[in-house]
Amino acid sequence: MPAQPQVQNYNTQQIFLGNNWDVDETFTNGTGAAITVLAGTVMGTIFGAGIATCQSGNTDGSQYPKGFCRETTIIPANGTGVVNLVYSGEVNSNAIIFANGTDTLATTVGAEGTNGGSMADLIRMNTQCKLIASTDLTIQDPNQ
Repeated sequence: MPAQPQVQNYNTQQIFLGNNWDVDETFTNGTGAAITVLAGTVMGTIFGAGIATCQSGNTDGSQYPKGFCRETTIIPANGTGVVNLVYSGEVNSNAIIFANGTDTLATTVGAEGTNGGSMADLIRMNTQCKLIASTDLTIQDPNQ
């Protein structure tokens, strides 16, 4: 029997589409294991203490989106690292990542009218990023 070819699924979409401005920010990892922050991950600012992955269940300020991780970064266990955070420009809304795997652009954080709203609305309010639904360089996989 001949060997089966190896199939590798990957996303060829660009995350950052243009006119992007970014700044290095400090990420403190208080866990006992290294953390990998993937490019395109939505990030939030901890009140006066750097950045963290943006998750709707957080209560330290990082539940509000502030930008996107520009490139995959590994933060060492119980250490700090620098994450290049994109604050403005055009961002592919189909390629961004929420670290907890359950939040989406429709997830609501806080109460609307009191600095709350959907993640998409908060990205528009708290950043200078324009979310663009890009499907460039994508194709529907006929095997899926």
